[in-house]
Amino acid sequence: MQGLYYPDGSFRDEAEIKRELSLKELNEQPQQPRYDTPIPDIQDFRYWSRRLRQRAEQSREVDEAVKFAHITLPSRPCLVSLVGDWHVGDSTVEQQRIEDEITIIKETPFSYAGGMGDMANHMFWNPSQAYDESSPFPDQVRFVQEVFRYLNDGNNPNKLLFAVVGNHDDKWAKKTGMSLYHNFTRDYGAYLFRGPSMLELQLGEENYRGIVSHQFLGNSIYNPNHPQTRAIRDNGLALDIDFIFSGHTHRKGVQQQNYGNGRRGKRIVSGNIGTYKHTDSYGEDKGFFPATDEEMYGLSFIYLPKPRYIIPFDDIMVAHQIFREHFLEI
Repeated sequence: MQGLYYPDGSFRDEAEIKRELSLKELNEQPQQPRYDTPIPDIQDFRYWSRRLRQRAEQSREVDEAVKFAHITLPSRPCLVSLVGDWHVGDSTVEQQRIEDEITIIKETPFSYAGGMGDMANHMFWNPSQAYDESSPFPDQVRFVQEVFRYLNDGNNPNKLLFAVVGNHDDKWAKKTGMSLYHNFTRDYGAYLFRGPSMLELQLGEENYRGIVSHQFLGNSIYNPNHPQTRAIRDNGLALDIDFIFSGHTHRKGVQQQNYGNGRRGKRIVSGNIGTYKHTDSYGEDKGFFPATDEEMYGLSFIYLPKPRYIIPFDDIMVAHQIFREHFLEI
């Protein structure tokens, strides 16, 4: 065998040496390929920053939800009712009560409504609670959307002023790709809120300013209006608003509270709507007693153009009876 012996006693044959020399010679020759077709530019972080800003702006452009809305009502006493936490589709929902309230709102002059979220139940994310539902989510959606359409049909005075998205009918519903509020403003002409949002109601020279949200932080067994009170304290709203409304906790309550700083004061009306279902498997498992009629349903408020005052009611049907008899004389 021909080859080379090295001082350390190792041996390399001739063929191996020739392969190594040939490889070295090949590696020394130009090998870089030429990319004749232009390669796309590699974008730096400034490009991606600009793109992210543009996409964020485009996303906000198509989001129907707003954080502020000013609505001018007729310059006379007006009744505004808050409906929500219907949980339509659950087997214990008082469906007739919903129909009665919506009908009287529509048929009463100068009566208006605001939706407070969780209009549909939509328990797909919790299969054990889904057994409580007597109707599938598409039917729940269709019913609520038809209520919106009935209130703002375009043929008679529109009655629906706004709607606040809830957990069940928007946040969780989006997991199936079906939000109850898709195209809400375009279809019904009312404002859509998500989270704490400011609402101004103008009656003549009086401008009532308030905050509405499906939910605020906190809950208390002693005060159903604790979430609104906490929101006022946490956000320094005591001298800036006239009303604050929410729901979510299923604990109905309404109160008037006075705030002051030694120089000026403010009366704030707080409202927390009740639910429209008596119970469900979650409440039963947790040991909650079924809700009674007095604990359930929405709230109503008469706004006066003069004097500046909000009259609260914890019953929508009673509020309409009094409003029709004493303010409309019908």
